[in-house]
Amino acid sequence: MARKVEYPEGASNAMMRAIRIYGSESRWGDDLRWSPPEQPFKSHNFPRDGWVGRVFVGAVPAEICGQIQARQAFANAFLQRQFGGASSLDAAAEEALKSEPMPVYDDHAWYVTLVIDSPCHLPENPESDSAYLSWDGASAAKVDEDFRSTSDHALNALAAQVGMAIEPMFFETRVSERDFFLILAENRPVSVFPRLSGSAKASIGKSADNFPATELQDRLEGLGGPSRQIHHTLRQAVGWWTASLSMDNNWQRFQAAFLALELFVGKMAPRYRSEVLDRLEFGGLGNLGASLSELVISEDVKPMPLAARFAVVALALDPENASRDLAEFKAAKKARDGLAHGAVLPADDLPVGQIGSLARKYLDLGLRRQMPPAAAGLLRD
Repeated sequence: MARKVEYPEGASNAMMRAIRIYGSESRWGDDLRWSPPEQPFKSHNFPRDGWVGRVFVGAVPAEICGQIQARQAFANAFLQRQFGGASSLDAAAEEALKSEPMPVYDDHAWYVTLVIDSPCHLPENPESDSAYLSWDGASAAKVDEDFRSTSDHALNALAAQVGMAIEPMFFETRVSERDFFLILAENRPVSVFPRLSGSAKASIGKSADNFPATELQDRLEGLGGPSRQIHHTLRQAVGWWTASLSMDNNWQRFQAAFLALELFVGKMAPRYRSEVLDRLEFGGLGNLGASLSELVISEDVKPMPLAARFAVVALALDPENASRDLAEFKAAKKARDGLAHGAVLPADDLPVGQIGSLARKYLDLGLRRQMPPAAAGLLRD
Protein backbone atom coordinates (compact mmCIF):
# COMPACT_ATOMS: atom_id res chain seq x y z
CA MET A 1 0.00 0.00 0.00
CA ALA A 2 1.24 3.49 -0.83
CA ARG A 3 2.74 5.46 2.05
CA LYS A 4 0.58 8.28 3.38
CA VAL A 5 2.04 11.72 2.82
CA GLU A 6 1.59 14.70 5.13
CA TYR A 7 0.77 18.02 3.45
CA PRO A 8 0.57 21.54 4.87
CA GLU A 9 -3.05 22.48 5.54
CA GLY A 10 -4.52 24.09 2.42
CA ALA A 11 -1.72 23.03 0.08
CA SER A 12 -2.69 21.20 -3.10
CA ASN A 13 -2.13 17.51 -2.49
CA ALA A 14 -4.27 16.14 -5.31
CA MET A 15 -5.54 16.97 -8.76
CA MET A 16 -9.04 16.57 -10.15
CA ARG A 17 -9.07 15.60 -13.83
CA ALA A 18 -11.91 15.59 -16.35
CA ILE A 19 -11.56 13.88 -19.74
CA ARG A 20 -13.80 14.15 -22.79
CA ILE A 21 -13.22 12.41 -26.12
CA TYR A 22 -14.74 13.14 -29.52
CA GLY A 23 -14.35 11.01 -32.64
CA SER A 24 -14.80 11.67 -36.33
CA GLU A 25 -14.94 9.69 -39.56
CA SER A 26 -13.02 12.53 -41.19
CA ARG A 27 -9.37 13.11 -40.53
CA TRP A 28 -6.67 15.70 -40.96
CA GLY A 29 -4.36 14.76 -43.81
CA ASP A 30 -3.65 11.30 -45.16
CA ASP A 31 -2.70 9.23 -42.11
CA LEU A 32 -5.24 7.73 -39.73
CA ARG A 33 -5.11 9.38 -36.30
CA TRP A 34 -2.13 11.56 -37.21
CA SER A 35 -1.03 13.65 -34.23
CA PRO A 36 0.90 16.94 -34.61
CA PRO A 37 4.22 17.00 -32.73
CA GLU A 38 3.37 20.30 -30.98
CA GLN A 39 0.68 18.80 -28.80
CA PRO A 40 -0.66 18.84 -26.24
CA PHE A 41 -1.99 22.32 -26.78
CA LYS A 42 -2.55 24.00 -23.44
CA SER A 43 -4.64 26.62 -21.73
CA HIS A 44 -3.70 28.07 -18.36
CA ASN A 45 -5.72 29.66 -15.55
CA PHE A 46 -9.09 29.00 -17.18
CA PRO A 47 -11.72 29.06 -15.89
CA ARG A 48 -9.90 29.57 -12.58
CA ASP A 49 -6.36 30.29 -11.49
CA GLY A 50 -4.21 27.19 -11.46
CA TRP A 51 -6.41 25.18 -13.82
CA VAL A 52 -4.76 23.70 -16.91
CA GLY A 53 -6.46 22.52 -20.08
CA ARG A 54 -4.89 20.12 -22.55
CA VAL A 55 -5.96 19.25 -26.08
CA PHE A 56 -4.74 16.16 -27.92
CA VAL A 57 -5.74 15.60 -31.54
CA GLY A 58 -5.34 12.53 -33.74
CA ALA A 59 -4.84 9.48 -31.54
CA VAL A 60 -6.00 9.24 -27.93
CA PRO A 61 -2.79 9.28 -25.83
CA ALA A 62 -1.74 6.02 -24.17
CA GLU A 63 -1.52 7.80 -20.79
CA ILE A 64 -5.18 8.81 -21.03
CA CYS A 65 -6.19 5.29 -22.06
CA GLY A 66 -4.38 3.91 -19.01
CA GLN A 67 -6.11 6.35 -16.67
CA ILE A 68 -9.53 5.46 -18.09
CA GLN A 69 -8.70 1.78 -17.64
CA ALA A 70 -7.69 2.36 -14.01
CA ARG A 71 -10.80 4.43 -13.37
CA GLN A 72 -13.09 1.69 -14.68
CA ALA A 73 -11.27 -0.99 -12.68
CA PHE A 74 -11.69 1.03 -9.49
CA ALA A 75 -15.38 1.64 -10.22
CA ASN A 76 -15.93 -2.11 -10.69
CA ALA A 77 -14.04 -2.89 -7.48
CA PHE A 78 -16.02 -0.31 -5.53
CA LEU A 79 -19.33 -1.80 -6.67
CA GLN A 80 -18.10 -5.30 -5.84
CA ARG A 81 -17.17 -4.12 -2.33
CA GLN A 82 -20.54 -2.37 -1.89
CA PHE A 83 -22.42 -5.58 -2.62
CA GLY A 84 -20.28 -7.80 -0.45
CA GLY A 85 -18.09 -9.41 -3.06
CA ALA A 86 -14.73 -8.34 -1.62
CA SER A 87 -13.31 -7.73 1.84
CA SER A 88 -10.63 -5.25 0.81
CA LEU A 89 -11.25 -2.40 -1.61
CA ASP A 90 -7.58 -2.12 -2.54
CA ALA A 91 -7.24 -5.86 -3.20
CA ALA A 92 -10.41 -5.79 -5.30
CA ALA A 93 -9.14 -2.78 -7.26
CA GLU A 94 -5.80 -4.40 -7.99
CA GLU A 95 -7.54 -7.61 -9.08
CA ALA A 96 -9.98 -5.67 -11.26
CA LEU A 97 -7.12 -3.80 -12.90
CA LYS A 98 -5.60 -7.10 -14.02
CA SER A 99 -8.78 -8.09 -15.83
CA GLU A 100 -9.92 -4.67 -17.06
CA PRO A 101 -8.89 -4.30 -20.72
CA MET A 102 -7.05 -1.22 -21.87
CA PRO A 103 -9.51 0.88 -23.92
CA VAL A 104 -8.64 0.98 -27.60
CA TYR A 105 -9.78 3.99 -29.60
CA ASP A 106 -9.54 2.98 -33.24
CA ASP A 107 -13.17 3.03 -34.39
CA HIS A 108 -12.78 6.55 -35.74
CA ALA A 109 -10.33 8.10 -38.16
CA TRP A 110 -9.47 10.99 -35.83
CA TYR A 111 -10.01 11.92 -32.20
CA VAL A 112 -10.04 15.10 -30.16
CA THR A 113 -9.23 14.46 -26.50
CA LEU A 114 -9.87 17.26 -24.01
CA VAL A 115 -8.41 17.24 -20.49
CA ILE A 116 -9.02 19.69 -17.64
CA ASP A 117 -6.89 19.58 -14.48
CA SER A 118 -7.59 21.41 -11.23
CA PRO A 119 -5.22 21.31 -8.24
CA CYS A 120 -7.07 20.82 -4.97
CA HIS A 121 -6.59 20.07 -1.29
CA LEU A 122 -8.29 16.92 -0.03
CA PRO A 123 -7.84 16.32 3.70
CA GLU A 124 -6.91 12.73 4.42
CA ASN A 125 -9.09 10.43 6.47
CA PRO A 126 -6.84 9.03 9.24
CA GLU A 127 -9.17 6.04 9.68
CA SER A 128 -8.91 4.94 6.05
CA ASP A 129 -6.67 1.99 5.23
CA SER A 130 -7.23 2.38 1.48
CA ALA A 131 -4.82 3.98 -0.96
CA TYR A 132 -7.76 4.50 -3.31
CA LEU A 133 -10.13 6.18 -0.86
CA SER A 134 -7.80 7.91 1.54
CA TRP A 135 -9.61 11.26 1.41
CA ASP A 136 -12.07 12.68 3.87
CA GLY A 137 -15.43 11.84 2.29
CA ALA A 138 -17.26 15.10 2.99
CA SER A 139 -14.38 17.24 1.69
CA ALA A 140 -13.93 15.09 -1.40
CA ALA A 141 -17.66 15.21 -2.17
CA LYS A 142 -17.70 19.00 -2.03
CA VAL A 143 -14.63 19.37 -4.25
CA ASP A 144 -15.93 16.75 -6.67
CA GLU A 145 -19.33 18.42 -7.05
CA ASP A 146 -17.81 21.84 -7.71
CA PHE A 147 -15.26 20.43 -10.13
CA ARG A 148 -17.81 18.51 -12.19
CA SER A 149 -19.92 21.62 -12.68
CA THR A 150 -17.06 23.96 -13.55
CA SER A 151 -15.16 21.44 -15.69
CA ASP A 152 -18.18 21.11 -17.99
CA HIS A 153 -17.91 24.83 -18.73
CA ALA A 154 -14.14 24.49 -19.23
CA LEU A 155 -14.42 21.48 -21.56
CA ASN A 156 -17.09 23.23 -23.62
CA ALA A 157 -14.81 26.24 -24.00
CA LEU A 158 -11.89 24.04 -25.11
CA ALA A 159 -14.11 22.22 -27.59
CA ALA A 160 -15.40 25.52 -28.98
CA GLN A 161 -11.90 26.93 -29.50
CA VAL A 162 -10.65 23.74 -31.16
CA GLY A 163 -13.76 23.53 -33.35
CA MET A 164 -13.23 27.11 -34.47
CA ALA A 165 -9.52 26.68 -35.11
CA ILE A 166 -9.86 23.48 -37.13
CA GLU A 167 -13.23 22.06 -38.22
CA PRO A 168 -16.49 21.37 -36.33
CA MET A 169 -16.81 18.05 -38.18
CA PHE A 170 -14.18 16.59 -35.87
CA PHE A 171 -16.72 16.76 -33.03
CA GLU A 172 -19.44 14.75 -34.77
CA THR A 173 -19.41 11.95 -32.16
CA ARG A 174 -19.10 12.03 -28.37
CA VAL A 175 -17.17 8.80 -27.84
CA SER A 176 -18.37 8.59 -24.26
CA GLU A 177 -21.79 9.87 -23.28
CA ARG A 178 -20.36 11.22 -20.02
CA ASP A 179 -17.06 12.83 -19.12
CA PHE A 180 -14.49 10.79 -17.17
CA PHE A 181 -13.54 12.14 -13.73
CA LEU A 182 -10.37 11.14 -11.87
CA ILE A 183 -8.41 11.98 -8.75
CA LEU A 184 -4.63 11.96 -9.24
CA ALA A 185 -2.02 12.30 -6.49
CA GLU A 186 1.66 11.56 -6.05
CA ASN A 187 2.43 8.05 -4.84
CA ARG A 188 -1.21 7.04 -5.09
CA PRO A 189 -3.15 5.03 -7.66
CA VAL A 190 -5.66 6.65 -10.00
CA SER A 191 -8.87 7.06 -8.03
CA VAL A 192 -12.31 8.55 -8.42
CA PHE A 193 -14.85 9.89 -5.99
CA PRO A 194 -17.56 7.19 -6.16
CA ARG A 195 -21.09 8.22 -7.05
CA LEU A 196 -23.87 5.65 -6.95
CA SER A 197 -26.68 6.35 -9.47
CA GLY A 198 -28.32 5.04 -11.74
CA SER A 199 -11.97 3.00 -40.60
CA ALA A 200 -11.95 6.46 -42.31
CA LYS A 201 -14.49 7.33 -44.93
CA ALA A 202 -13.38 10.89 -45.65
CA SER A 203 -10.50 13.31 -45.45
CA ILE A 204 -10.96 17.04 -45.17
CA GLY A 205 -8.31 17.49 -47.82
CA LYS A 206 -5.67 19.18 -45.69
CA SER A 207 -2.14 17.96 -45.17
CA ALA A 208 -0.31 17.63 -41.90
CA ASP A 209 1.86 20.56 -42.95
CA ASN A 210 -0.97 23.08 -42.63
CA PHE A 211 -2.39 22.00 -39.29
CA PRO A 212 -3.07 25.30 -37.40
CA ALA A 213 -0.95 24.45 -34.36
CA THR A 214 0.09 28.04 -33.63
CA GLU A 215 -3.44 29.40 -33.92
CA LEU A 216 -4.82 26.66 -31.69
CA GLN A 217 -2.18 27.23 -29.00
CA ASP A 218 -2.76 31.01 -29.14
CA ARG A 219 -6.49 30.47 -28.65
CA LEU A 220 -5.99 28.23 -25.63
CA GLU A 221 -3.46 30.59 -24.06
CA GLY A 222 -5.97 33.40 -24.43
CA LEU A 223 -8.55 31.58 -22.34
CA GLY A 224 -6.82 32.25 -19.03
CA GLY A 225 -6.45 36.02 -19.45
CA PRO A 226 -9.01 38.81 -19.84
CA SER A 227 -11.29 36.49 -21.82
CA ARG A 228 -12.23 34.49 -18.71
CA GLN A 229 -15.12 36.85 -18.01
CA ILE A 230 -16.56 36.78 -21.54
CA HIS A 231 -16.38 32.97 -21.56
CA HIS A 232 -18.24 32.89 -18.27
CA THR A 233 -20.87 35.26 -19.64
CA LEU A 234 -21.32 33.16 -22.78
CA ARG A 235 -21.00 29.72 -21.19
CA GLN A 236 -24.56 28.71 -22.13
CA ALA A 237 -24.13 29.79 -25.74
CA VAL A 238 -20.79 27.96 -26.00
CA GLY A 239 -22.31 24.90 -24.34
CA TRP A 240 -25.18 24.67 -26.83
CA TRP A 241 -22.91 25.22 -29.84
CA THR A 242 -20.51 22.54 -28.59
CA ALA A 243 -23.42 20.14 -28.02
CA SER A 244 -24.71 20.76 -31.54
CA LEU A 245 -21.45 19.52 -33.06
CA SER A 246 -21.99 15.91 -32.01
CA MET A 247 -25.74 15.69 -32.62
CA ASP A 248 -26.64 13.35 -35.47
CA ASN A 249 -30.27 14.47 -35.70
CA ASN A 250 -30.75 17.45 -38.03
CA TRP A 251 -33.71 18.83 -36.08
CA GLN A 252 -31.78 18.72 -32.82
CA ARG A 253 -28.61 20.13 -34.36
CA PHE A 254 -30.52 22.99 -35.95
CA GLN A 255 -32.33 23.87 -32.72
CA ALA A 256 -29.15 23.69 -30.63
CA ALA A 257 -27.10 25.84 -33.02
CA PHE A 258 -29.91 28.39 -33.32
CA LEU A 259 -30.27 28.55 -29.54
CA ALA A 260 -26.51 29.07 -29.19
CA LEU A 261 -26.64 32.03 -31.57
CA GLU A 262 -29.81 33.41 -29.96
CA LEU A 263 -28.21 33.31 -26.52
CA PHE A 264 -25.09 34.98 -27.88
CA VAL A 265 -26.88 37.90 -29.52
CA GLY A 266 -29.12 38.28 -26.48
CA LYS A 267 -26.08 38.74 -24.26
CA MET A 268 -23.95 40.82 -26.61
CA ALA A 269 -26.34 43.11 -28.52
CA PRO A 270 -26.84 45.43 -25.51
CA ARG A 271 -23.06 45.68 -25.12
CA TYR A 272 -22.43 46.49 -28.78
CA ARG A 273 -25.41 48.76 -29.43
CA SER A 274 -23.95 52.09 -28.29
CA GLU A 275 -20.74 51.38 -30.18
CA VAL A 276 -22.69 50.63 -33.37
CA LEU A 277 -24.82 53.76 -33.00
CA ASP A 278 -21.69 55.88 -32.49
CA ARG A 279 -20.11 54.45 -35.64
CA LEU A 280 -23.32 55.05 -37.56
CA GLU A 281 -23.40 58.67 -36.45
CA PHE A 282 -19.90 59.27 -37.79
CA GLY A 283 -20.39 57.25 -40.97
CA GLY A 284 -18.01 54.53 -39.90
CA LEU A 285 -20.09 51.62 -41.17
CA GLY A 286 -20.53 52.50 -44.84
CA ASN A 287 -23.54 51.32 -46.87
CA LEU A 288 -25.47 48.92 -44.66
CA GLY A 289 -28.69 48.19 -46.51
CA ALA A 290 -31.00 45.77 -44.71
CA SER A 291 -28.90 45.69 -41.55
CA LEU A 292 -29.29 49.44 -41.03
CA SER A 293 -33.04 49.20 -41.68
CA GLU A 294 -33.41 46.55 -38.98
CA LEU A 295 -31.43 48.67 -36.57
CA VAL A 296 -33.44 51.83 -37.24
CA ILE A 297 -36.78 50.02 -36.96
CA SER A 298 -35.72 48.60 -33.61
CA GLU A 299 -35.35 52.08 -32.11
CA ASP A 300 -39.05 52.33 -31.27
CA VAL A 301 -39.71 48.66 -30.46
CA LYS A 302 -39.29 47.32 -26.95
CA PRO A 303 -37.99 44.74 -26.42
CA MET A 304 -35.68 44.84 -29.42
CA PRO A 305 -36.67 42.12 -31.95
CA LEU A 306 -34.30 39.18 -32.30
CA ALA A 307 -33.43 40.04 -35.91
CA ALA A 308 -32.56 43.58 -34.82
CA ARG A 309 -30.34 42.25 -32.04
CA PHE A 310 -28.56 40.05 -34.55
CA ALA A 311 -28.12 43.07 -36.81
CA VAL A 312 -26.42 44.97 -34.00
CA VAL A 313 -24.02 42.08 -33.37
CA ALA A 314 -23.30 41.65 -37.08
CA LEU A 315 -22.64 45.38 -37.52
CA ALA A 316 -20.27 45.35 -34.55
CA LEU A 317 -18.31 42.24 -35.52
CA ASP A 318 -18.44 41.98 -39.33
CA PRO A 319 -20.09 45.06 -40.87
CA GLU A 320 -18.94 44.21 -44.41
CA ASN A 321 -21.02 41.02 -44.43
CA ALA A 322 -23.76 42.09 -42.03
CA SER A 323 -26.53 42.34 -44.65
CA ARG A 324 -25.78 38.90 -46.09
CA ASP A 325 -25.55 37.31 -42.66
CA LEU A 326 -28.78 38.98 -41.55
CA ALA A 327 -30.60 37.49 -44.53
CA GLU A 328 -29.31 34.00 -43.61
CA PHE A 329 -30.26 34.52 -39.98
CA LYS A 330 -33.81 35.63 -40.86
CA ALA A 331 -34.25 32.56 -43.09
CA ALA A 332 -33.12 30.31 -40.24
CA LYS A 333 -35.38 32.16 -37.79
CA LYS A 334 -38.34 31.64 -40.11
CA ALA A 335 -37.66 27.89 -40.09
CA ARG A 336 -37.20 27.86 -36.30
CA ASP A 337 -40.45 29.81 -35.77
CA GLY A 338 -42.25 27.40 -38.07
CA LEU A 339 -41.09 24.43 -36.01
CA ALA A 340 -42.13 26.19 -32.83
CA HIS A 341 -45.66 26.66 -34.21
CA GLY A 342 -46.08 23.08 -35.36
CA ALA A 343 -44.92 23.25 -38.97
CA VAL A 344 -43.69 19.98 -40.44
CA LEU A 345 -40.34 20.61 -42.13
CA PRO A 346 -38.30 17.79 -43.66
CA ALA A 347 -34.94 17.47 -41.93
CA ASP A 348 -33.11 18.02 -45.21
CA ASP A 349 -34.88 21.36 -45.68
CA LEU A 350 -33.60 22.86 -42.45
CA PRO A 351 -30.69 25.32 -42.89
CA VAL A 352 -28.50 23.34 -40.52
CA GLY A 353 -25.24 24.22 -42.22
CA GLN A 354 -26.06 27.92 -42.46
CA ILE A 355 -27.08 28.38 -38.83
CA GLY A 356 -24.14 26.28 -37.65
CA SER A 357 -21.73 28.44 -39.65
CA LEU A 358 -23.30 31.66 -38.35
CA ALA A 359 -23.12 30.45 -34.75
CA ARG A 360 -19.50 29.41 -35.16
CA LYS A 361 -18.53 32.67 -36.85
CA TYR A 362 -20.11 35.08 -34.41
CA LEU A 363 -19.22 33.15 -31.27
CA ASP A 364 -15.65 33.04 -32.53
CA LEU A 365 -15.56 36.77 -33.31
CA GLY A 366 -17.22 37.68 -30.03
CA LEU A 367 -14.97 35.51 -27.88
CA ARG A 368 -11.75 36.49 -29.62
CA ARG A 369 -12.55 40.17 -29.53
CA GLN A 370 -12.09 39.99 -25.77
CA MET A 371 -8.80 38.10 -25.95
CA PRO A 372 -5.31 39.63 -25.68
CA PRO A 373 -3.89 40.88 -29.03
CA ALA A 374 -1.54 37.91 -29.35
CA ALA A 375 -4.53 35.55 -29.45
CA ALA A 376 -6.59 37.62 -31.87
CA GLY A 377 -3.96 39.01 -34.21
CA LEU A 378 -5.93 38.35 -37.39
CA LEU A 379 -8.97 40.38 -36.35
CA ARG A 380 -9.65 43.91 -37.49
CA ASP A 381 -9.64 46.68 -34.93
